[in-house]
Amino acid sequence: MRLDRRTFLQGVALTLISACGERSQAEPPYAETVAVSNLVSPSASFMSDWEAFKGLFVNGEGRVIDNGNGGISHSEGQGYGLLFAQAAGDQETFRTLHAWTEANLARQDVNLYAWLYDPSRAKGVADPNNASDGDILIAWALMQAARRWDIDAYDVRAGEIRNAIARHLIVERQDRMVLLPGLSGFDHDDRTVFNPAYFIWPAFRDFSAGGMDKFWTRVMTDSQWLLTQSAFGPLQLPTDWCELTREGAIQPANGWPARFGYDAIRIPVYLQMDGQQVPAPIVTFWESYLNAGHDVPAWIDVNTAATPDFGPSEGGMAVIARAIGRSVPETGLQGDYYSAVLKLLVGLTQ
Repeated sequence: MRLDRRTFLQGVALTLISACGERSQAEPPYAETVAVSNLVSPSASFMSDWEAFKGLFVNGEGRVIDNGNGGISHSEGQGYGLLFAQAAGDQETFRTLHAWTEANLARQDVNLYAWLYDPSRAKGVADPNNASDGDILIAWALMQAARRWDIDAYDVRAGEIRNAIARHLIVERQDRMVLLPGLSGFDHDDRTVFNPAYFIWPAFRDFSAGGMDKFWTRVMTDSQWLLTQSAFGPLQLPTDWCELTREGAIQPANGWPARFGYDAIRIPVYLQMDGQQVPAPIVTFWESYLNAGHDVPAWIDVNTAATPDFGPSEGGMAVIARAIGRSVPETGLQGDYYSAVLKLLVGLTQ
């Protein structure tokens, strides 16, 4: 049966409105947690996936290879590799990943990391700009590793990165603390661009325990507020990239497609890793497709309701299943870096 997208999405919107009522403009719909975040004990499935991940995407030097983007590496991938290695108790791989990251991506002017390494270039790093999610993941993985293996040097390095994130990547705009996606290109005279999928809640909570408690608590509170306000279109979904204007409005970011998709799919898994609830509009959107017997689209334009003719990756479907309370299929990793990352992240949710 051919899907009438407009009629179907109107039905989803009506379902959402009746289920959620009027959305609060002040209070985020997330459960409070106070304990220091620690990753859950890895399951046998996670351990198997980690071994597969190493074989597919980690080379002998400790470089995590993004095969979906021409074999490049980036601080995000190194951060995920470190996080997963620590969770798996794989100290040897953690050490190798960390050494490569410091040797090839660590900036000399500030305790952050260049976001991109391209092996086809003579110097590898052509763009020194950073990616804040990569920095956060690396610092958090080092904190976890310092506790697991009692290595002070990891804790010292994590502190240096945390302080650099706080000093250079958190800005106060419209009385809100906003995490910049990178040092350059996101903070403008008329608007500040942010990415809700860079809000790694359990890392923020660990950062708070590591020092500057009031600062990081405010970052968490304001990030929750930003996410709550990033609810666009009839379905009230966040977009991959958003912006806070100087007039105080939250809207899809200019210069990026107004899509809930590739980046935003990480929002639920980071919330669940921190023991928080997934926002109801996201759950309702995915459930409405599955309950109606339709394939979930890989993304949706929040303004036009346009969708592609393909669905999420295997890892994306694992995120969706966990977010809506369904069983995650026990399947091996596919050969795509980002899909594999999503599946391993789901293995660390509570």
